[in-house]
Amino acid sequence: MIFSLMLCYIKEYRMKKRLFAFLTALLFIIQPALLLAQAVSPTDEMDDWAYPEVIEAIDAHLVPASLQNQYRSNITRSQYCNLIVKAVCEMLGTTLDDLVMQRTGVPLLQQVLERPFNDTADDDVTGAYALGLVVGYDDGDEGYSFRPDDLITRQEAAVLIWRVAGLLGMNNESPPVSDYADRGRISDWALTQVDYVSSLGIMVGINENVFSPNARLTRQQSFIMVIRFYNATRLPHESSADDLDPHIWTTICEGLIAHALGGIDGFVGNNSLEALLENYRLGHRVFEVDLNLTTDGELAAVHNWPSYSGPRSSDEWREVRISGRYTAILLQDLLDFMMEHPDMYIVTDTKSFEYSEEDMMTQFRILYERTFERGGLSLVNRIVPQIYNQEMYHSIGEIYRYPSIIYTLYTSPDSDAQVVEFVRDKPDIKVITMGPVRYSQEFHANLAAYDKLIYFFTINDHAEIESYREMGVSGFYTDFVYPESIY
Repeated sequence: MIFSLMLCYIKEYRMKKRLFAFLTALLFIIQPALLLAQAVSPTDEMDDWAYPEVIEAIDAHLVPASLQNQYRSNITRSQYCNLIVKAVCEMLGTTLDDLVMQRTGVPLLQQVLERPFNDTADDDVTGAYALGLVVGYDDGDEGYSFRPDDLITRQEAAVLIWRVAGLLGMNNESPPVSDYADRGRISDWALTQVDYVSSLGIMVGINENVFSPNARLTRQQSFIMVIRFYNATRLPHESSADDLDPHIWTTICEGLIAHALGGIDGFVGNNSLEALLENYRLGHRVFEVDLNLTTDGELAAVHNWPSYSGPRSSDEWREVRISGRYTAILLQDLLDFMMEHPDMYIVTDTKSFEYSEEDMMTQFRILYERTFERGGLSLVNRIVPQIYNQEMYHSIGEIYRYPSIIYTLYTSPDSDAQVVEFVRDKPDIKVITMGPVRYSQEFHANLAAYDKLIYFFTINDHAEIESYREMGVSGFYTDFVYPESIY
């Protein structure tokens, strides 16, 4: 009897054990599906109308990874700051720490520790505050709060984009007045800003010409605003926006580049104001210019200082008469001319191979800062730097990722194969410049396989240019050949 009871107990135990094992296995099977069902909510999916521009924004590295989900959910004030800071740093090719230090002279960490807001110490929020992009709410004796978890409104988002435009040096004043049916509901402090984003197509009405200034903004709408603004900043010049190609300068003026601002009266390499004016009049729009450091930290348009008994200050350089008669100019003069002539591009010859790494970086910091201050990114992107070696490419990229760069080979230590290997996967390097003696058909073919163009320097004979064009050479630096004379 006892034995029978024990046998029944053992059988029951085995059945329970098998049932437990079965249920455990079933749990392992269904648990991932349950988790997946919980993870994928309707807000995780983009709307069909938003998909193309949201993906474009993500592919352009404008969207923080932490925000690449819950696309239909509303975005908070701190999350919108995260997005805007990420986009600004990507557009400028810098970090938030460097940007804040450059603009304020105070390290970001120090500003975070000083806590400008009593309810957040977020780096991006603090950085945005330091750059003048956001402000807080006055809480009296308790200081200022940011309310990071509040949802941002459409008019607040418009204000932030408008401030970013100012930070980037874009003209955001006096935009065309929008005609939204609910314009009267837009706050006075946001009217100009809403007009600005509307004029550029960055934001549009919700429906039936209604802006809805106090409506909340979703993540996907925010990403679309950012990619539209990003594209607006990358126009190569203030024209009809006919092309966003950063290398559009290679398609104009018959591929000619005016060497040292072009020759004048038989003189070459003098980089003078008169040379610029005359060669612009004769049809040139792409100008190479020699830029060297002055003793007071500016850039002078001068081929080399030894010809003038050593470096001069910017004021001293302005007093010089090149070849006894021509006006010496500085970078600022070139930028003023470029602002007045939006179809003009500059190719730099900084002679950086003659400088230390530190001085070369100083050259390009000055170049970027002065250009940005004068005309924002739209002007910066009309500067085409020439690099002389691979290290220089990476160095200037720490300051700004110029969209179009020339690799000039006259001092490069690279072999043909090394040049091809270096430029093959770099879309920003479109043009490789060399002298005719460096050219070979094999080298040309290998570069052309990666959609690169070859330019020759410096050619002043029409017949030579036509001969080289038949070989497939795309462009030429020149002193005395003009676009209108090329047929």
